[in-house]
Amino acid sequence: MAEQSTLQKVISFWASLRLSCVLFFLLFLLTVLGTLDQKNLGLYETQKKYFESLYVIYKIGPLPILLPGVYLVLIFLFINLIVGTLKRIPFKPSKYGIYIIHFSMVLLFAGSFVTFKFSDDGHMTLQEGETSSKFVSYHDWEIAVIDINQTDHHLEYIFDINFSHQNVGLKFSDSNLPFTFEILTSDRNAFVQRKGPMLSTDRDVINGYFITPLDRDPENEKNLPSLLLNVTDKNNQSQKVILSGVTEIKDSLQLQFDDKNWVLSLRRKSWALPFAITLDRVERDLYPGTMQAQAYKSYIRKIEDNTEEKKEVYMNHPLRHKGYIFFQSGYMEDPNTNIKASTFAVVQNPTDQVPLYACILIGIGMTVHFGGLLLKFIERTSAK
Repeated sequence: MAEQSTLQKVISFWASLRLSCVLFFLLFLLTVLGTLDQKNLGLYETQKKYFESLYVIYKIGPLPILLPGVYLVLIFLFINLIVGTLKRIPFKPSKYGIYIIHFSMVLLFAGSFVTFKFSDDGHMTLQEGETSSKFVSYHDWEIAVIDINQTDHHLEYIFDINFSHQNVGLKFSDSNLPFTFEILTSDRNAFVQRKGPMLSTDRDVINGYFITPLDRDPENEKNLPSLLLNVTDKNNQSQKVILSGVTEIKDSLQLQFDDKNWVLSLRRKSWALPFAITLDRVERDLYPGTMQAQAYKSYIRKIEDNTEEKKEVYMNHPLRHKGYIFFQSGYMEDPNTNIKASTFAVVQNPTDQVPLYACILIGIGMTVHFGGLLLKFIERTSAK
C-alpha cells in the first residue's frame, strides 16, 4: 500500500494544474529575461543560455540565481500534459475533442524536440549562373585535414569544434593520419596578421604571422575564430600551426609528413545536398523613389537525377524538397561588375510539416469539442 500511495503521489504531482501554472510562469519569466539579455549577449548566445539549456545562472548584481532552462521546463510540461490528460480527462465521446487537442500539443512538442536535436541550418550564396549542392553553417565550425596527394580527389578528415566551449588542451587524432594535433590557444573572434617591425605581441609568431584577439560580436555569425595548434608526428617532432577563419595562411597550413602533403583548414561546417541548385536570375523590387529593396525574387533550377525543374523563391514562398527548405534571405550586387548574387537560408528539418499538421488537428479537436457543446445546447433549448 505504501508503494501504491507513493506512486499515486508521483502521478498526482505530474498531473497537477498547479505544476502547469508554475511551468507557464517560468516560461514567461525566462522569455522576459532572455529578451532583456539579448541586447548584451546577442541572439545566438541568448538561445544557447536560456532556451537550449537545462539550467540558467542569472545574476542580480553579485547574487547568482539558479533557474531551470526552457529546455528543462518544456520537458516537464510535456510530461505534465500527458499525465494530466490521462488522469484528469475521462476517455468518453464528449471528451474526444479535448483528447485530439492534447494529442496535437504532444505532437507539437515531439516535433519541436526532433527539430532541436536533428535539424541543420545554414545558408547558400550563389551568383547568377552558379551551381551548388551544399550549404554552409552560420555558427558551427570544423577543422579539416586534407590529403592533397590524390590526383583525382582529395581525402578529408573532419573534426568538429565548438567555440562556445573551452577548447584549449583538446587533442585530435585519427588512425589514418601520421600526426596528431593539440589546441594551444583558441579565440572565438580574432584576426591573423603579419608581424612587422612596428608591431609587438606576446602571442606566438608562426611563419611571420600571429593571432590578434578581438571582442566577441553579439551577432555570432560575424565572429571569425582562430586557433594555434601544436602538430606532432610519430617521431614526436612537433611544430606550431595557425588556423584562421579570417584568411588562409598558406605557409602555416601546408604540412609534409611521410613524404605526403597535407593541408589543415579551419572552416564553417557544411552539409551536402541530395540535389543541386542553379541560380538563373535574381530580381529586386525597390520602394518608389528610393534605392531601398522592397523584395527579392530568385529564379532557380533544381537539378536531381539528370533532370531539371524551374522554381521561384521569394518572401513567404520557399522551396521545399526532401526535408530541405530554402528561404530567400538576401541579395547582393557588385556596383563595379554588376554581378548579382542571392543568399538562401537553408534548413534541413525532418519534422518541417509537423507544426502545420498539429495546428490542423487542434482546429479539428476544437470543432469536435465545441460542436458537441453546441449540439447539446441546442437540444436543451429545444426541449424547453
